[in-house]
Parts: sequence; structure tokens; C-alpha cells
Amino acid sequence: MLILKMVIAVNGKFPGPPINVTTNNNVVVNVRNKLDENLLMTWAGVYQRKNSWQDGILGTNCPIPPKWNWTYEFQVKDQIGSFFYFPSINFQRASGGFGAFVINNRPIIPIPFAQPDGDIILLIGDWYTQNHTALRRTLNGGSGFGMPDGVLINGKGPY
Repeated sequence: MLILKMVIAVNGKFPGPPINVTTNNNVVVNVRNKLDENLLMTWAGVYQRKNSWQDGILGTNCPIPPKWNWTYEFQVKDQIGSFFYFPSINFQRASGGFGAFVINNRPIIPIPFAQPDGDIILLIGDWYTQNHTALRRTLNGGSGFGMPDGVLINGKGPY
């Protein structure tokens, strides 16, 4: 079954490219909103030093208006691990705009386990054939949208 659907891409990719940083480094991400509605990106679970108000949650950040850009600047704080970024408003994550956010340890600070042989990024999520605006209308109308039409694994599928 082939279903064509517009997605929210990041740098032309779906899912978006991984952001790979080292703990205590500064992160600078310029987001250009090419949508016809406001956009706000969040960095789920990432501790921020100096600019925690740039966490991309409505109330601590203002949305980026259509055709505008915003540069997020923050320092990742004393943590290592795998996280992800995604749009945090308007149910846009249902159409994409997400990707991996990996924070590595600094070489001078050892990790309490053996160095991994490698990393594998695995992004798994529900997939609906309707776009995010149609899904949002359904929810705003008081209805649920039931089971997803499939599951995507690293943007492939649906399964």
C-alpha cells in the first residue's frame, strides 16, 4: 500500500539528522520555519546550562512565526545519553520534524562502564495517514483518532 504524505523534514531529511554533541559543549541550532503555522522545537530531557528558557516549550519560548527563523543556543549540562528533538506545538510531531540528540562524555571524565562498540539510533513512533492539521482538528472537535495506521522505525514503514 502506497500512501503519499507531506512530512516535516529537517535539513531535507526525515527523520531529521542526529545532533551529536559532547557534554558541557555549547549547542547552536538555527531553525527556519517554512511551515504556514507557528513552530517550536524542544530538546526532550536535555539539561541546559545558561539558557534553560530555550527548552522549546510553550510558555518558556515563543513560537517561531511562519517564514521566520530562531537560533537556539544553550550548553548541554553534565549528562550523557540519547535524547530526541521534536516540534512541541500544533501536533506537528505527528508529521515529523524529529531526530536524535546524542550527548557523549568528555574524554577526561570516564564513564562507569565499558566503552560501547558503537551506537545505533532507533526512533520508533506511531504513524497516521492524516497529516498533523487533520489530526489536530479531530482532537479539537472532541474526538479521538484511535489506533495509528502503522508504526515507523527510523522513518521507514509503516509496519
